[in-house]
Amino acid sequence: MNMNKRGYVWLLILAVIFSIALYLFIKNQSIVNENPIQGNVVKDISKRVGFQGVRDPIDRSKSSLIFKGGPGKTIKGTFDKWDGTLFIKNGKIIGIEGTIDADSANTGRKAIDEKLISEDFLDAEKYSKIKFSSLALEEHEGEKRLIGDLTFMGKVQELNFPVVIKDESISADFIIDIEKFHLKDSRAGNQIRIIFEFFK
Repeated sequence: MNMNKRGYVWLLILAVIFSIALYLFIKNQSIVNENPIQGNVVKDISKRVGFQGVRDPIDRSKSSLIFKGGPGKTIKGTFDKWDGTLFIKNGKIIGIEGTIDADSANTGRKAIDEKLISEDFLDAEKYSKIKFSSLALEEHEGEKRLIGDLTFMGKVQELNFPVVIKDESISADFIIDIEKFHLKDSRAGNQIRIIFEFFK
C-alpha cells in the first residue's frame, strides 16, 4: 500500500471515530436534558414557584393563632390582622400559606403591644408583614411535618415542624428560633412558641 492510500485509510478511520464520539456526546446531552433532576439551583427554584392546586381560605371564625415568648414571665398574645389559605389535594389539607400584619400584635396590654411593634422587637413600621408559605408535607413513622419558608423582619428562614391534620383542620405547637433575626431588645429571648389551628 502506497503512502497516499495509507494516509486516506487513516483519515477515514479518524473520521469514523470522530463521528461516533460526536453521536455519543449529542445522545448524552439529550439524556441529561430529559432528566428531571437538574441540580440544586433548578430544584430550589422549582420548589419555590408555589402551590398550583386547590386553595381554600382559612375560616378565621373557627381558627386560632397564638404566640408565646419572652424570658421569665411568658408573654402570650395573638395578631388581630392575618389571613391565609389552605392547600388542598384530593380533598385533604397538605399545606398552608398566610400573611400577618406585624403591627396588629395583641397581648391585651397596650404598653406591651406598643413595645412589641416598636423597632426594638418586630419593627413593624419597617417590616410590616410576616409571611409563611408551605413547600412540602412529609410523613415519617406516622408523624407529619410541614416544611416552608418564613419571612420575618426582612429575612427568610426555612421552618420544619410537626403538624396534626384532620379532615377539616391543620394544627401545630412548635418553637421558632429567632436568634438569627437579631432583635434589638434581648428581652425577647431566643425562642417564640407558635400554636395554631386553622379550619377550612
